[in-house]
Amino acid sequence: MYHKSVAVRLAYGSMSLFIAILHNVFLLYYVDIFVSVYKIDRNSFWLGEVGAFVLSQVTCLLSHKSNVLSLENQIENIKQDLDLYDI
Repeated sequence: MYHKSVAVRLAYGSMSLFIAILHNVFLLYYVDIFVSVYKIDRNSFWLGEVGAFVLSQVTCLLSHKSNVLSLENQIENIKQDLDLYDI
């Protein structure tokens, strides 16, 4: 659903721009502070960030897959119970 109101579109666009700018400023200072406090180089920092992201995504996918398998097992058990009672 699209809003026809120019004010809503302008507000949404302004918020998106503000969040993008804030995110970039945060990353700029966050990386500088982290690198200077822990005395590591920028490449190692970004390698760690990418590694943490990949690990997070893999964990999420594996968790989702196990939840789906668990749900499928529960459905199969319910079907067996219904067959047992001829429902």
